[in-house]
Amino acid sequence: MWSTGQPDDRLPWSRTVSTPRLGIWPYHGGDEQNYHAVLMMLPNGHVGAGLVNSNEQASNNLARVLMDAFDAATLGEPVARAWHGLTQAEYQRNVSEMDESAHRVDWVDFYNVGEKVYVNAVVRPAGQGPKHYVRHNLTAQAYQDEYDKHVKTGKLRLLMIDSYLHNGQVRYAFVMAPGDGRGVPAYHGVDAATHKQKFDDHTGRGFVPTSVSVVVVGGKALYSTTW
Repeated sequence: MWSTGQPDDRLPWSRTVSTPRLGIWPYHGGDEQNYHAVLMMLPNGHVGAGLVNSNEQASNNLARVLMDAFDAATLGEPVARAWHGLTQAEYQRNVSEMDESAHRVDWVDFYNVGEKVYVNAVVRPAGQGPKHYVRHNLTAQAYQDEYDKHVKTGKLRLLMIDSYLHNGQVRYAFVMAPGDGRGVPAYHGVDAATHKQKFDDHTGRGFVPTSVSVVVVGGKALYSTTW
């Protein structure tokens, strides 16, 4: 991803445009007779494109218009995004890009359509605060290891858990945030009777569920819940 900290790293882009607030950003421009087009990188993982059939705006002017419009719309701040129907590879690529541009993943929903896995996600600006710790495609043991390492030691708190099937096997995804999560209930992969028992116990002690995920394996529902 383009970095304003290295504005001379312009390959494979041909030109740049800048504003005082957003810094320097690269673009490709093309001008052929009355047709003028531009493709450019914008801050926080966005891309801009424009095409006109007029001599009123050459490609360099189009780049300036796109940059000024983005600056006016966002005031230079990261913006929230919502994705749906991503493949796991698309989700991973987008999350990696957003991690480089001052965003954090707030919510994920992995789901199955037949044997395929798709992802919905909400990403919001991290601001000046810390980012969330997010993982997916974990076995039950791998998830437990992450929980023991980060939550049971008081380093992170569990915001949500999700469960789904991958190649017929149960997999888990989670979102964790900085903070001490010790003492807050959480469980995964339990049957309906155990879930009902734990649900009644935790709500009776004043806890409220923050996420409930159910995956069905061989006709048996397995519940995972955060509080």
